[in-house]
Amino acid sequence: MVQLRYFEPAPAARPHISCLYSFSTPFAMTDMLRAEVPNLRIFLKGGVTVTRAGERRTYRAPVILLCGPTMNAGTIEMWPDTTLIGASILPAGWHACFGLDASEMTNRFEDCEGIAPVLLKSVLDAMQEASTPEVAIAYLEHALVRLGAQREARQQPFIDAASIWLATGNISQVDNLLAEADLSQRQVERLCHRYFGGSPKRLQRKFRTLRANNALVWNDLTDWRDAAGEDYYDQSHFIRDFKEFIGFTPKQFSNEYRALMRSALVLRRTIQHVHPISLVA
Repeated sequence: MVQLRYFEPAPAARPHISCLYSFSTPFAMTDMLRAEVPNLRIFLKGGVTVTRAGERRTYRAPVILLCGPTMNAGTIEMWPDTTLIGASILPAGWHACFGLDASEMTNRFEDCEGIAPVLLKSVLDAMQEASTPEVAIAYLEHALVRLGAQREARQQPFIDAASIWLATGNISQVDNLLAEADLSQRQVERLCHRYFGGSPKRLQRKFRTLRANNALVWNDLTDWRDAAGEDYYDQSHFIRDFKEFIGFTPKQFSNEYRALMRSALVLRRTIQHVHPISLVA
C-alpha cells in the first residue's frame, strides 16, 4: 500500500525546514505536482521521472534531488517499489543550507552531486540502513541543521514580511509588501528572486492559487467563488491560474483528483506548522 507520513521538525531545524516526510509505494504511480516551495528529496529505493516546464528527467535511487521552487505544475512518475525521505525547505533554509539564490534553481530538479555539500552524501548510506522512516528522518534533519548553521540569512526581516504577505489571504497587492518591508521596488524584486525564486507578482499568483486549492479540500467547497474569495476578477481568471499552478481545472480537480490531493493535504494538517508559508505550500 502507498504510505505517506509527515513529521514536525525539531526546534533547532524550524528556522530552515517547514516539515519532513516519508513516502513509499509498492507499485508504479503517476501524479501531478502542483507549484511548490523548495524540497530536498532523497530516493532510497526505486526511481522517479519528473517533468517540469517541458523538461523530462529520470533519476534512479539512490539519489539526492535538490528541488528548487516551482512556478507551475508538473508531473511525477514513481517507479515500482520506491521509497523516499524528504524535507520542505523554507526561504532562509535554502540560503543557509545550500548558499544558492532560489532563482538559480527555479523549476529545476537536480542531482545533488556537484551542488550539495559532502555532508548530505555521507548521510545517504546511513539513511539506506535505517530501520524505520523515523530513523532516516532523524539523519536527514541532523544533516540539515548542521548545514544551516553555516550561514545566516541577512534579510530575515524581509523574509518574515514576505512570508506573511504570501500566506495571508487578505493581502493581495504588491504595494502592501513594499510598505511592510520599507524597501524600494527594485530591492523587493531582487530579494523575492533570491529567497523565493520569482517576482513578487508571480509569487502572489502562485500562493493565492495554492491557498484556494487548500480551501477546496479543507473546507469541502464546491463553488469556486468560495475558494477564490476576492482575489480573482472572474471565473476564467481563477480557472487559468488554477490550471497553471495546480495542473488541472477546478472541475477536473474536484471530479478526478480531489481524493488523492485531499489525502496529502489532510495529512499535512496532522502536524504543527510554525512558519507562515509552511502549511500553505
